[in-house]
Amino acid sequence: MPLLAAALKDKLGEDVKVRELAAEAHHIREDLVAVLRALTPSKDEAEERARVRESAEALISAIRREMTRRCSGAVFGEFLHSLVVPEDALEGEVRKAWEQVAPMSIKTSDKVKKVLAHVLRWWTLEASARTRRSALDLPQGLVDTFMREVCGSKKLLPIIGNAVYPYFSRSTVDPSLVASILEVKIADALLDLFAADAPRTPPPPVRLSYSEAPDGHAEDGTPIDWGTVDLSEEAADSPKVEDVEIVFAGSARWKRWSLSLADFYLENKGARVNVPEDDPRVKKLIGVLSEVEKIHVGQPG
Repeated sequence: MPLLAAALKDKLGEDVKVRELAAEAHHIREDLVAVLRALTPSKDEAEERARVRESAEALISAIRREMTRRCSGAVFGEFLHSLVVPEDALEGEVRKAWEQVAPMSIKTSDKVKKVLAHVLRWWTLEASARTRRSALDLPQGLVDTFMREVCGSKKLLPIIGNAVYPYFSRSTVDPSLVASILEVKIADALLDLFAADAPRTPPPPVRLSYSEAPDGHAEDGTPIDWGTVDLSEEAADSPKVEDVEIVFAGSARWKRWSLSLADFYLENKGARVNVPEDDPRVKKLIGVLSEVEKIHVGQPG
């Protein structure tokens, strides 16, 4: 009871509001820095690659921090679930886009491209809104960047285009079927980042070991004296645990996703338009970014 009373007293003496405000200010700064870095042109290719990799690592760190806060690996699943739009809403957007392009006197492939462009733009905005409404405590700017990278990737259109084009060539288009295909393909891209799984070979049967020295004898044949065990002997000091890994059902997918995200960003980014450094808009952005980076607010927790 004294220990519980002391712990309760310390908890009541803590200024929770200050801690919550500090955490909120920290996240607002993270969002603002992420947005400014995305808008500010880089000086050279090395700086651009560093920024892209830093953006990916910041999202991974934010998800890992949320996992630690909640002591659960379900955060990764909730994150992906918030980015996948409901099928009925997706069907409505497919139907609306098809009704707009169906009367056009253009090739069917061009109609499909217009439908997909509309759906991907809508999906990006809807996923961002769903994440904002979720219970996840993640920097929204980093989430929006991830959605833009996936839905704007040049690898995505060939995958979904080839998957749905045959169903637009029919006399009657079924928006429900098209929406189901799009949901599966885009959800796979969010998780796999366009990297195909390697073929899996079933492991061989487990071989059970058994005692090679029966009747209580050691390997050399001499009897074992169990009476010589010193029960008062102190156990050796175990190494201090510096980091704790949360193990959960989808941890293999999480490890693969977190390890490949930065490379996906770099591969997907491509060349960037060079903007003159003497452009007044560039100078203004660089100045604002420099001022924001100098600001340090309380870390969450």
